[in-house]
Amino acid sequence: MFKYSLTLRLTLFFTIAILLLLSGLSFFVSSAIDAHFIEQDNHTLEEKKESFKNAYQQNADLASLFQIAKNHTGLIFLVKGVSEQFPMGKKEALFKWQDKENRYLGLPFLLKEGSTPILHAVLAININHHQQFLDIFHAILLKFILFTGGIGGCLAWFLTRKGLQPLVKLSKQASLISLQDLTQRMPEKGLPIEILSLSKTLNKMLQRLEEAVGQLSHFSSDIAHELRSPVNNLMTQTQVSLSKPRSKAQYVDLLASNVEEFEQLSRMITDMLFLAKSDNHAFQFDKKKLALHDELLQLIEFYDALAEDNQLQIKIEGEAYFTGEQRMLRRAFSNLLSNAIRHSYTGSCIEISLTTDQQSITIEIKNRGETISGTDLPYLFDRFYRVDKSRTHSKHSGVGLGLAITRSIIEAHAGKLSVTSFDEETIFSIKFLLLEQ
Repeated sequence: MFKYSLTLRLTLFFTIAILLLLSGLSFFVSSAIDAHFIEQDNHTLEEKKESFKNAYQQNADLASLFQIAKNHTGLIFLVKGVSEQFPMGKKEALFKWQDKENRYLGLPFLLKEGSTPILHAVLAININHHQQFLDIFHAILLKFILFTGGIGGCLAWFLTRKGLQPLVKLSKQASLISLQDLTQRMPEKGLPIEILSLSKTLNKMLQRLEEAVGQLSHFSSDIAHELRSPVNNLMTQTQVSLSKPRSKAQYVDLLASNVEEFEQLSRMITDMLFLAKSDNHAFQFDKKKLALHDELLQLIEFYDALAEDNQLQIKIEGEAYFTGEQRMLRRAFSNLLSNAIRHSYTGSCIEISLTTDQQSITIEIKNRGETISGTDLPYLFDRFYRVDKSRTHSKHSGVGLGLAITRSIIEAHAGKLSVTSFDEETIFSIKFLLLEQ
């Protein structure tokens, strides 16, 4: 449970932090008190040491020194070679030792008087009362640390629980979201700043997800609708032909008609695969520097016969150079040019212009034809969208994927495709940023 509970983990971390802080504080307080006691005892021993030295210099009588030590409670005087148990401490440095149940703080020093041999002596003071106080103090500190740590842990759990309440709120709200209901959103009122940013990010993600699911649903419906027409045509024609014996010429006509439907299906499948690659950024670019004027000129020559059938003129002006994938850009330009030819008035002129500045290249394809309504313009690049809803599949009409493919190609080259239509004039504009080269 601890592994998966953020509340318990934070509670443990806070409790450990409290215990460490209190332990460190207790250590410093205890050390300060112990140092204070040692300083007091050292001051006392230094005073007594000078008194013992002076007394020894005056009469050189060790017995009187031992008597003086007995007259002071807690004070002992030891001489090396005379006292039975003489502790060996560092020269002229305080040291502690324990004799049975008694604990002492000793101060070694030298005794000498005239020609009298130098004696090693230790003056010590009983520190049992100090140690007893420290032992009691340490026990109290330990109880205080444990008690405070327990209280701190409970408070940490409560505060962590309250602090994570907004996340619980988000979790409950998120549980209401399903594929059938993507309209639910995370709350954004009364949340801490850190969680508010998470909530807003989740809402943006849900908005994108809702749009993507909606597009996928519409796309699936459109695919089913578009595939149904040629499949139904194939089934109907085949069933009618098989209903009774036919001549060889009739079967040939049937197969020729079926070929057109198969070609329509093949184009649709190819276009859908292309868009799927675009959505997954699976394009493999073989970029090279292209003279856009020459590329467009070749497309104009290709569509020359179709333009003549509609008594159209195609003019191109300007020069521009761009680094991109030749085959894909040709497909995009071809889609726009064929679209302009199909929807231009008979006898009108299609104008193509290329302009270049320091930051971008702009390509405009302008044709005169029926004005596209403002309600249609925002959806013109959507998949399977066609302005003429009554149009059926024919040799020259598509399934509404051409402009969607064109936009995918332009955006794959870090460009932008837009369209305007007014006063029976439609302009498709492509803008490539040279900074993205």
